[in-house]
Amino acid sequence: MASTAGFAAVFYSEPAVLGLLANVVSAFLLCLQNFAVAHTGLRPQEAEDILAGVHLILIGGFVQLLAGFLAFRKYDHLGGAAFLTFSALWSSYGATRIITAAYPSLQNTTLPLGNASHLLPTGMAHLSASQSAVAGLVAYISISFILSFCSATVNYIMPFIFGAIALALVFEAVALFSQWALVVSGVIELVIVICGLYGAVALLFKGITQRYVLPGFGHPLFNVLLLGSAQKRSSKAIGEEKKKNTKYAEPMALGNICDTVSPFLFAFYFFGYMKNFCVGAAWISIISSCQLLSSFYSYLRTDVYYTTKFGVHSLYWLPVTEAELGSEETVIRELKNISKKIKGSNKVKVSDGLGHWHIPTVTFQPSCCKSESSWLPEKCFPSSSFNVVLLCMTLAMELLTICFLLFTLENLPLPFEIAMLSIFSIICFYGATASLANCMFGKDLMMMGPPLFTAESSKKDTQEPPPCICPKSHCTSGLRTIADLLNTGAVCGVPTDTVYALAASCKHPQAIEKVYRIKDRPQEKPICIFISNLDQLRAASPPISPLLWEFMENVYPGGIGCIIQKGEWLKKLGVGAGYSRVGTQDSIMIRVPDLTVLVHLIDMTGPLAITSANPSGEVDSTHHDMVISRLGHKLEGVLCDGESDEVVASTVVNCTKIDESGITIVREGCIPAGKVMQIFESVKNRAV
Repeated sequence: MASTAGFAAVFYSEPAVLGLLANVVSAFLLCLQNFAVAHTGLRPQEAEDILAGVHLILIGGFVQLLAGFLAFRKYDHLGGAAFLTFSALWSSYGATRIITAAYPSLQNTTLPLGNASHLLPTGMAHLSASQSAVAGLVAYISISFILSFCSATVNYIMPFIFGAIALALVFEAVALFSQWALVVSGVIELVIVICGLYGAVALLFKGITQRYVLPGFGHPLFNVLLLGSAQKRSSKAIGEEKKKNTKYAEPMALGNICDTVSPFLFAFYFFGYMKNFCVGAAWISIISSCQLLSSFYSYLRTDVYYTTKFGVHSLYWLPVTEAELGSEETVIRELKNISKKIKGSNKVKVSDGLGHWHIPTVTFQPSCCKSESSWLPEKCFPSSSFNVVLLCMTLAMELLTICFLLFTLENLPLPFEIAMLSIFSIICFYGATASLANCMFGKDLMMMGPPLFTAESSKKDTQEPPPCICPKSHCTSGLRTIADLLNTGAVCGVPTDTVYALAASCKHPQAIEKVYRIKDRPQEKPICIFISNLDQLRAASPPISPLLWEFMENVYPGGIGCIIQKGEWLKKLGVGAGYSRVGTQDSIMIRVPDLTVLVHLIDMTGPLAITSANPSGEVDSTHHDMVISRLGHKLEGVLCDGESDEVVASTVVNCTKIDESGITIVREGCIPAGKVMQIFESVKNRAV
């Protein structure tokens, strides 16, 4: 659907520009500070550290958060997960800077069970905060390498950027303890700046010109769509479904990434590596907020299970963090009082003076754990009907909840809790990797395991079966079902970016003839064709003038169809035997839809002959139920996608004489005629 500015999906076109620039500015800030510290030997102090932290949160955090929002809306699995993950990373790192500078006196420490509590020397306050940062960086380093690998299937620029971020995090962690790593980290951050700037400029030019001007984008190492659609399904198990929502990318990878970071921090804390939990609490709070976003996008995709799962997990980590942080603050106050009274005496156990602080923690923690455990029947059974990985993750979460409860009551060996945290981290790490890889490739590259059982309703379905096959558009199996029908010469109802339409493969002229009979369409009314992108048209080399190319690049994809001269070049486009049944003798209307599901379908079938899914002369169909009830008994299938994006059809523009007398509006539809003329005048003025 074209935007109000006249350009097809311009508002959501290239959010990666914003995300890359946020990474560039954040990396450049750290680069300058690292080189300054390496040169002078003096680390940033107080105000300087606070300002750096604020800049990292505002630029690397909030700006990249916006880029992640737009990437999810653009149905970009990798961009949505990556930008929101790095948004949490930069925000957490900025929070660490602020906490370190604002509270330099955080020099007390407590280890689990209170029997290892002691006072740190004043000079180790920075070291304690640094150790907390390292615990979080370890998780983000692993996640960054995964994102770098997955981005190699999209283009040639992102792998260098994400890989450089992962290496920069490694040396940033080392630089917290040794200054020699500052120079190496600074050099790598310069690489991020250079690659990020190039990527942002390349995508900015692409957004402005609607074509790839600079190399690096648009040429993935693997054709994800073809790899996914070429696979023959051997099973229809629920666990093997790959959801393809028409409006939002899949948030499962982001949710599992968030579940990976929090256990890492808790594991480091219970190992005794982190000397205080203030910084760790900030990191977990930020990543838990991202997990709430995973729950929100699952809700937008009408995915009840993941909405509940990510929401509960997010709300689980936050109270546990607050409980640990509250306990630590109590320990600090008690240690100060005891140190004043005892003054070096070793006859009094620290735990004797701290016994009362367990009471509020026990009171709070069991309530948190109990509320989580009470969900066991509702959580485990749905997950077991999805796949084995989700079941293992749910069971590990339940055991981890019980561990936290028993640990709070001091009735659990510490190694057992550490083992459970490690197991949960590994499962979430594998789940995040598998979800992201499988979503991008559209096939099971990394196995998630079969469902243990399939939940079936105990009530008999009293509704009458539909008159034709009606798969859901949200699953790859639905697209493949309709694609197989179309490739065999069937006529199916499909959603478009305007209203529902009847589709027939251009390779089967008898199917196009059937479309006329189904809707009683007069033979003198031509049928248009849909293609998935403008590059397909370029490959066919039609005799199109530069002005027409420029106009089409500004209106595709979207709700505007262009009538152009017909010719033998259509056969190169893949029209095939249906050449004489589409368009008129000398012209053809071509449109590129702005709907992810339909674009995927066209890539599976080739160009489709399209007309509105309604009996001739009647109102357009704006829901798949209308198509089924009106024409379902005449069709082989209907791809169900809910409400249509528009209530009227597309705008049709005659461009056959665009160089001589301009364009004419044949039919005004969802895009106003005045807006179409405004776009044409703008293109014409630039061409002069």
